[in-house]
Amino acid sequence: MAVDLMEISKSGLMSSSQLLKTTGHNVSNVNTEGYSRQMARQASSRPVPMGNVVLGSGSYVKSVGRIHNEFIERKINLASSDQAFFAERYKQLSVLDEFFNEINSEGVAQMMNNFFNSFRELSAQPENKSLRSLVRDTAVLMIREFHNKTELLNDSIEDYNRIFTESISDANSLMHNIGQLNVKILELETQNGETGDMRDERDLYLRELSTIMETHTYTDEHGHFIVSSPGIGVLVSAAEVRPFNLGYMPDGEEMKVLYPNSKDVFMEKIQVSDGLKNGKIAAVIKTRKEELVEIKSELNELAFALASIVNSIHEKGYINANAPLDEQGNPIDKEKYTGVSFFKIPKNIFEVAEKIELSDEIKSSSDYISTASNINKPGDNSVALAISKLSHTKILNGSTKTLEEKYLEMVGKLSLSTSKAKMDMEQNEGLLAQFNAIKQRISGVSLDEETSNLIRFQHAYDASARVMRAAQETMDTVLNIKK
Repeated sequence: MAVDLMEISKSGLMSSSQLLKTTGHNVSNVNTEGYSRQMARQASSRPVPMGNVVLGSGSYVKSVGRIHNEFIERKINLASSDQAFFAERYKQLSVLDEFFNEINSEGVAQMMNNFFNSFRELSAQPENKSLRSLVRDTAVLMIREFHNKTELLNDSIEDYNRIFTESISDANSLMHNIGQLNVKILELETQNGETGDMRDERDLYLRELSTIMETHTYTDEHGHFIVSSPGIGVLVSAAEVRPFNLGYMPDGEEMKVLYPNSKDVFMEKIQVSDGLKNGKIAAVIKTRKEELVEIKSELNELAFALASIVNSIHEKGYINANAPLDEQGNPIDKEKYTGVSFFKIPKNIFEVAEKIELSDEIKSSSDYISTASNINKPGDNSVALAISKLSHTKILNGSTKTLEEKYLEMVGKLSLSTSKAKMDMEQNEGLLAQFNAIKQRISGVSLDEETSNLIRFQHAYDASARVMRAAQETMDTVLNIKK
């Protein structure tokens, strides 16, 4: 009987010791990111029959497992993916919106108005050298503003390429780590080992991967942990990983025409960027494909329309020079004094805003600026007046919008997209915080609860130790009686 009591007390000591270790492990990880508190599940040992009586034989720790809710974890991953998408989209749109916002600074719209106003002033004094120089200077400033805008858009592509490079490298590394943990977890669980910490680590990698792209997880019929992404397919299957890589966009796509150096996401030589859902990369791709393409296309359209119509009017006028006339009063070598373009327009329509320049003649002398529609008529201002009126002429969108209205419409649309992205980001922040709070209540470590458990398990350990001493004393008494 004493021997049985000794075994019972020993099992109690072992169980209490394991319970104390689990509690201590929880306390030590109270501030560990992604840690789920663990619980040791104690069970009664199989009873032992003794004659007509069945006696208990102590206890043992049946298992140690983490307190975890798969549903909440999936919700957090999806919310993290959404949050990363909206945050990155708001960040990228804010950069564009700030640069194109002309409330506190002069931009394309103001520069165009200045350009047309300079022609209006010149129309009052067509031969004034200073006003001619003013026209040329305002044109240079306007052209420079078009160049600056396109330079920003081109720089954005470099920033997007950098984000792709970093994000794809991180995604591949995270998937590799998940694959390695899949193997370790399966091996350990086959041996009935405890894998709570490894599963927490894997969940943490999944959370990080979800900020890059949306992920779904499941376990197949063979017990393999699968990570997939909607629109792409399986990313990780047990230890097998399908890595991403970067390449340039295929020929013929509008993005490649507008931005020849734009990179794209591939998997196994297949372009998968359009299939990515949510996450940081999808936000960049959406902004690049929609706002960036639209803005640059409209800037090119705006610059081309402005330069073309100014040229068409300017080429009909005559430069500021006294042309020699023949006996009939007709100009000799008339082509030298008319047909001068004001702007040099690139042949590629997709490069107009980026490469538009003053014509060589206008650069060489302001006398090449046409103001008159008749030769040797210094007071004729009809050409200058016609160009100045373009600021209020509806020449775009089927003669429904002025140049300024078209540009401000583009800027206003960009501001609306930025505001919506900010609103979506703030709304999703609250949702993600709510899911994290639920997870913390379920899986988080409570120091008050763990302290209470610590005292309880310590008392149980001390009590088991006393039982063992009592068993030892009983055994000694029995042995002394035999002597």
